[in-house]
Amino acid sequence: MVRNLYFLALASLFSLTSFAASFTSTTTGNWNNPATWTVVGLDSDGIPDADDDVTISGVTVTLNLASNFCRDLTISSGTFNLNNRVLRIYGDLTRTGGTILGSAAFHFYASPGTITGLFTSGGNWYFPANSDITIDPSTVIQKSGTFNLYSGTIVTNQGLVRLTGGGISYNTASGTWINAAGSTLQVSANFTGTGTLDCSANPNTMIFNGAAITGIRRTTYHHLTIQNCTSAPILVNATYTINGNLRIVGSGSTLDCNNISIDLAGNWTNTANTSCLNMATVTFLGGGTQTITRPSTERFNDLTVSTTGTVQLATGILLTGDLLLSTGTFDVTATNYSVNVRGDFTNDGVNFMANQGTFTLSGTAVQTIGGAGSTQFYNITTTNTTSVNVTGTVSMENLLSVNAGSFGTAGAGTFTLLANGSVTYANIGPLGATSTLTGTGWINQSYINGPATGYWQFLGTSINGNILNDWDSDTRFYMSGVGGNDGNACCPTFRSVRTYNTAGGNWVNVTTIATALVSGQGFMVWMSDNNQNLTAPLIYDDRGTPNFGDITYAVTAGGGGGGFNLV
Repeated sequence: MVRNLYFLALASLFSLTSFAASFTSTTTGNWNNPATWTVVGLDSDGIPDADDDVTISGVTVTLNLASNFCRDLTISSGTFNLNNRVLRIYGDLTRTGGTILGSAAFHFYASPGTITGLFTSGGNWYFPANSDITIDPSTVIQKSGTFNLYSGTIVTNQGLVRLTGGGISYNTASGTWINAAGSTLQVSANFTGTGTLDCSANPNTMIFNGAAITGIRRTTYHHLTIQNCTSAPILVNATYTINGNLRIVGSGSTLDCNNISIDLAGNWTNTANTSCLNMATVTFLGGGTQTITRPSTERFNDLTVSTTGTVQLATGILLTGDLLLSTGTFDVTATNYSVNVRGDFTNDGVNFMANQGTFTLSGTAVQTIGGAGSTQFYNITTTNTTSVNVTGTVSMENLLSVNAGSFGTAGAGTFTLLANGSVTYANIGPLGATSTLTGTGWINQSYINGPATGYWQFLGTSINGNILNDWDSDTRFYMSGVGGNDGNACCPTFRSVRTYNTAGGNWVNVTTIATALVSGQGFMVWMSDNNQNLTAPLIYDDRGTPNFGDITYAVTAGGGGGGFNLV
């Protein structure tokens, strides 16, 4: 009885091992020729089967059957001639050396299995139902042909896969391709079927390459590259989220946004120097520094900055829609790149770094500059033939050029012409032939140098309809004897504001803060603070609608003043 049990166990062991062996090539020959192999283990026919491990080493092995099988396949040296056949692999595929000739249809059945090494041979690869294959981080697959995924299949790419003449085909809806962290997938044909493409890992890169790409369906990517896509591939889903960089590269490459929005957390780089079509809203929402780059002016429709970092320009931008600054910093950089907006500008709290750049409003309908935050520009140019209305808190350092239409304040909006020094003033350039300045929310600053001992300063107004009280209401502006907030602070008889009487040739004291500040008329004002000196520079405001156009002011000749007029 014991002997019978022993023989039974031996027979069972033989049955488990007789069809699982290791094959190593030792003689040049065909795959199905037993003389090609040295076999370790037991195998019934001397030809590799689905449960056998195979190593190609030192010689040439040629696939010659219509369909060939193995478990693990290792190519270490020698030559493997695929001969346009089918090879079904039920384990791992590894190449550490050697040469691969021709093309083959590889079928990967393992769950799990790995692909490791360099592969450049042609042919389609198949991942049958429920296989689970990982492409190793060191792997480079650069080949023509298509990868075909079936029901329940998961392919996890940790390496570099470039399909130079094909793409990913989902033969059922449940196949999944995962680009893991550090990986790259490049396709040159459209995705077909409705399986899953997961390119969300940080970082990974998805590249759509070539004129055959006509649609981009998946909506979340890390780095996304549109390369040599001269047929303008179309975004076809809801809002696209790109958690890394968006690159449009290669001669003639472009993108049709199909009026679908893009949320971008990285850089926008357009070295193809083409304008995207049918753009909706592009929102910059990353952290750190995000850069917009193109050899010429980049065009957007609506652009939103909603970042915890900085969006900086490496080119000028033109917006056919609105510019919304929500959070973070928007920087035109020291190169002073231009910003041209045809819609509305809204700053709800972003640090707008204008440097010495020019901001242009060039729409055809009414445009507004507003928002809950304050914005300081350097130059502003308008070519809008209708109107531009400032509805927020806005200031400007250098030059306002109104070449067409009207420009002014509306509602609670204020527009301040800054004076940052004795020779650095904001100015209004010559207006266009039909241009006007409107609104009462203008603030025109003037700069009085200090510290200095008290002295007389000749001042005039740039605002229509204001009175002396508009200066005196600034508590830093010392005035004596005009009935204002300082009274006769210096002494009972001293009057610190005077005008010149041309006929009599003498100075006339101004005694009331209700005195009109007449356009073109000059005033001599004693400049000091309540300590009778200027302890610091004094920047004061004229508020109201600016004078513009020609100013007519009558001057006289002769009399006691000998023709002297203070204007």
